[in-house]
Amino acid sequence: MQGQQLKVNLSPSVNVKDDVTDFHRYGEYLYSNKTNWGKMQLAFTANLKKVRYGVELTQYDEDLKELKTLSLDNGEKDFGPFKPLVHYGANAIYVMYFKFVDDDKVKMYVSKVNPGDLSVMDTKEIMDYDQKNRAFWGTVKTIDDTQTLYTVSEDETKAWIIHASSNLLISSVIDGNLNLVQKTESVPVKLERLFITGAHIGNDGNKVLVYRYDNPANKEFYARGLFFQPANTKGSFTNIKFPNGSFPGNLGLQQSKDGKKLYLGGEYFGKDYKYAGQGISLSEVNIAKKSISTPAFYPYTDELKQRVFDLDFASKKKGQIVFTDHNLNYQIDEMENGTIVMSADMQITATTTKHVYYFKGPIIHAFIKPGGNVTMTLIPKKQDGGSYTSFFNYMFKDKLICIYADLPKYQEKEFSDKQISQVRTIDDLVPVANVYDSDGKLLFRKMLIDSKKKMKGNVMIGNVSINGEDKFLLPVGESKVNMVKYFTRVHQLCYLEIL
Repeated sequence: MQGQQLKVNLSPSVNVKDDVTDFHRYGEYLYSNKTNWGKMQLAFTANLKKVRYGVELTQYDEDLKELKTLSLDNGEKDFGPFKPLVHYGANAIYVMYFKFVDDDKVKMYVSKVNPGDLSVMDTKEIMDYDQKNRAFWGTVKTIDDTQTLYTVSEDETKAWIIHASSNLLISSVIDGNLNLVQKTESVPVKLERLFITGAHIGNDGNKVLVYRYDNPANKEFYARGLFFQPANTKGSFTNIKFPNGSFPGNLGLQQSKDGKKLYLGGEYFGKDYKYAGQGISLSEVNIAKKSISTPAFYPYTDELKQRVFDLDFASKKKGQIVFTDHNLNYQIDEMENGTIVMSADMQITATTTKHVYYFKGPIIHAFIKPGGNVTMTLIPKKQDGGSYTSFFNYMFKDKLICIYADLPKYQEKEFSDKQISQVRTIDDLVPVANVYDSDGKLLFRKMLIDSKKKMKGNVMIGNVSINGEDKFLLPVGESKVNMVKYFTRVHQLCYLEIL
């Protein structure tokens, strides 16, 4: 197995119900989860009690024929107001949801579901928000004011559940049987518009969050920091300051393959032009000491910046090329030979008097060798945004396989006229795979499906699920929106195997 071949198959075309985007496989059966929203989904107002939903889990056979469906709310749509979260564990499905128990109290529950017969094995209350949390309700006006996260330790013995707003962080640690490993804790947050960009829990129970927030002292810039919580201690918020006056951008976390390091990385900004992305930073986190190592800085190359400018995702200010996207979210991966790969794609919005246009742009890859040498490359992707336009990376030994979608007109130099002509229209997104070696050299690029006639929609790359060792499944369909609701229709599944 060299990662030189990517095999793709498509399931039969069917009409799966609306709002299903996540699929997973246990053994011979496929599974999906669906949120059944009530009357309100997009129109989230201050009256959170009107935001209600239900959760369904469905089992399918290989041809996507529905076999069983479990409604956790018995069809009542009485969960709410905060969004549910579904996690497909190694042997069970875990569903986190909220429910009003009276006018002033909301509780979070976690249900453990047996994939075999879709029976609820257990349900437990994990968190609650009542009158003692008045400060929480005083600032939470919309669903977007809160985040729910679920992160699992490498040995899969514990999961950290987090629900955060701009002034309260509530967290619990449970095991696979829903037992509390570390009791539920409420931590006051004296920040504005807290947003978590990364979370990690170690096998030892040590925990860390990476966050950004509006800096009250400077409303024109976002500050960044880490919330450290060694096992069985109180957590603390620590703002990050980079040397030489540089500013950290959005930061992410990734544990090393040997489990001995926890990497922290993202974009950084220069002191002279705060909003001008200068490059990427990489450091290591020590949770026990509540500290990070001195970051290594890797400036963007002039060639990379010029290519971003040529794609209209940058402008020139005072002779410098400045990226339009100031909130790049880098993900961190590690190859078997120790090469660190940091990747992010860009996005921009353009507003007119009638419309707001959203675009997904080029993907930046940085290959950082153990000795510190770095190579940067770019995929010149550019199209209208959507759930299917993001990318995912897979480290296959010492190779990077990047799966993304692009418009054929941006691939004309890479593919034959025959391949391009097989696509239905110039506006169809085509799934593509780029394969790189650990030095950042592009080994080959492959259009995964060379005829859109075979596909009933677009591949939703942002909803990839692991289907086995070096195997993946991705939904194929379309997303639409009206004044109050998203509509997602899945018509088939794309099976990808790396050989």
